[in-house]
Amino acid sequence: MRHTRDDRVWRAVQVLAGLTALAALAILVRNGWSGRQSARALEKMRRQYAAVPARPASEDTAPAGREPVPELRQVDFAALRQDWPDVVAWIQWPLMGLDLPILHGQTNDQYLRALPDGSWSNGGSLFLEANSVSVLDWHAVVYGHNMQNGSMFGQLKRYLEEDFFRQNSSETWFILYTPAGVWQYDVFAVERVGSTDPGVYMVGYQPGEAFTAFVQEMRARSLYDMGVEADGANPVLTLSTCSPDGAARGNRVALHAVRGRRLDGSGA
Repeated sequence: MRHTRDDRVWRAVQVLAGLTALAALAILVRNGWSGRQSARALEKMRRQYAAVPARPASEDTAPAGREPVPELRQVDFAALRQDWPDVVAWIQWPLMGLDLPILHGQTNDQYLRALPDGSWSNGGSLFLEANSVSVLDWHAVVYGHNMQNGSMFGQLKRYLEEDFFRQNSSETWFILYTPAGVWQYDVFAVERVGSTDPGVYMVGYQPGEAFTAFVQEMRARSLYDMGVEADGANPVLTLSTCSPDGAARGNRVALHAVRGRRLDGSGA
């Protein structure tokens, strides 16, 4: 049977389409497997190093007019960091489904697609800006992927929806566990930003006029009035992830939170 040039071209197109479909399926399978492996590994870390509540929740740990703080985990940083030395903190935010370790790598790529043990994961880990000294710096930035299944920082983009913010305005706080103590952080600004915006991703601040102006700018750019006081008198932690919007509207979502009360009873 004689094949024309058009027949050969059409067959080549079909083969290419088939290979593309197979490649896409392989990526989906790999990512699904990776997601399950990641979830199991992180749950094992929670059970092994952060499973025992330090004390039950009580009304005196709740900020005025807000929900009670959930049971505090007793994170064993000594054991955790012996096995995973790059873990510097643990974040807990029930509204956002966050109950995860924070890593600090030598570069911002180190944990972009890796779990704390270094194994590959499409969702990577939450990680501190490599140029930071500590998660307790006057301005620290923590990055996480905007995962479609809502894991990692996949829920942060919901703050782009004003209805979501209004319906959950009493839960705009999270808990940060560190070897130095446990603090509540209150979100005072939400914004769309560019990935290289110096007004968001600059670290190395010290208390003073420059930091105060930096915090005031964050508040001024916020999509909403969060009802949280932030005047430069306390350190700020920024949570950053990719935005579903294009670069023209800002390709990152950034939530800025000010350090509030200490929750572990170890002083101010």
